[in-house]
Amino acid sequence: MKMYFVPLIAIALLISSSITSKAQIGFHRVIGDSSVDYPVQIQELGDSSFLVINTRLVSIPNTPNYIGELNNYKLNRFGNVIDTILITDTSNLYLESAIEYNYALYAIGILDSKYPNFSRNKIFLLKSDHQGTKSWKKVIGDTLSGYAGVKILQHNNYLYGLGIGDTSYNPQFIKLDTNGNSIFHKSINAPFMYGKNGKGMLRLADSTFILCGDGNLSVAGKDKWMIRIKEDGDTLFTKVLTTNGSGYVGDICAAYNASFYTHGSSLMRFDYNGNPISNQIYPNMNHITAMKRTRDNNYVLAGNFGVDFSIMKIDTVGNSLWDYQYDNNGRFDFCEDVIQTKDGGYVMLGGTQNQFADSVDILIIKVDSTGKLVFATSINPVEKEKAAIIIFPNPATTSLGIKTTASIQSVKIYNLQGQLVLEGRSENLDISALSAQAYLVQVVTDKGFLKTKLVKQ
Repeated sequence: MKMYFVPLIAIALLISSSITSKAQIGFHRVIGDSSVDYPVQIQELGDSSFLVINTRLVSIPNTPNYIGELNNYKLNRFGNVIDTILITDTSNLYLESAIEYNYALYAIGILDSKYPNFSRNKIFLLKSDHQGTKSWKKVIGDTLSGYAGVKILQHNNYLYGLGIGDTSYNPQFIKLDTNGNSIFHKSINAPFMYGKNGKGMLRLADSTFILCGDGNLSVAGKDKWMIRIKEDGDTLFTKVLTTNGSGYVGDICAAYNASFYTHGSSLMRFDYNGNPISNQIYPNMNHITAMKRTRDNNYVLAGNFGVDFSIMKIDTVGNSLWDYQYDNNGRFDFCEDVIQTKDGGYVMLGGTQNQFADSVDILIIKVDSTGKLVFATSINPVEKEKAAIIIFPNPATTSLGIKTTASIQSVKIYNLQGQLVLEGRSENLDISALSAQAYLVQVVTDKGFLKTKLVKQ
């Protein structure tokens, strides 16, 4: 879990055409006060724009508490933010995984129903369009279960979810149709491990599923677990690996010849029965957080080399074809996702922060098909737009004015429970019907947005 800031587009220095494994990004920034963002995934849309899927925690004025909401960003193909997409809810939401299917966004995560105690005890699944309009939300679990929503995937008009729940940390396997109707929800008995996390779910070629993650058989370190189940959730096998430095698990990826990869502290390949085939450690990537098959049937890995973003392309047997590391002036960077883009390049998503401060910015790095830098973008519209958008008066009584040189797309006012109470598109908003209390105001323009506190008297 991490925090964010200014200016929206950081200056990127293009690397030279000579072959090198280390490149300097060269951001210029000032750390400022902000909300807390947790970037999760990035997707390329049909118009070659990028959708950053993100959870934002907004602090409630004069309290130590936050409202959790899904606050996504849309960027054009040059890395400029062109829209913000806010999906609000009355409860705290912590997004963990999402997919796009038939022009809709399906997301899974943690619902904190005991707010403000942050007990994180239910799984939520929701559907929305790209503009943030929510179609439905489903909640699975009960207030005693301690669920953690982790992964979602789609196949043949069904949605599958993976979570960890109950007092034995048993994996939860969920199947729904695309309208959110439950087909089944099963708790799968598995060897007990402290702090068990669900990290990956993969549908195999024979229509069975592999679920995997990590946990602790002791307090000494992480161990890998995996479970193979049938389409109906019946268990075929459960395994725990405590050898070969199995350690941390980031996710799972399909391989070749009836096998699959898990990645994390190393890249391990298994057959469908969970037997290890190979275990590859890469000196220039000691923390693999994302892995995708490329269109030429090789693979791209993304993660970290120390405190820097690292990207690597490998062949089908794990040999490195090329790799780059991107240094951001000594800041602490963490990579969360990677995708291959329509132009053959790659985009990495993660965060960047001063190692001696809590503030964190979303970090997006676009590279070409050989790993060379195209652009680097740092996102925190909250701070960027404070100087460009002014709301007045504040406190206000009957009307709210907005001053900006940009084109206003929407003005939305939320109560402190995250509910939308008023919206408009003009430079003046009648707020006389609102009760006297504190609110959150979001102003979206064609150049960015501002979210700030408003006091209604």
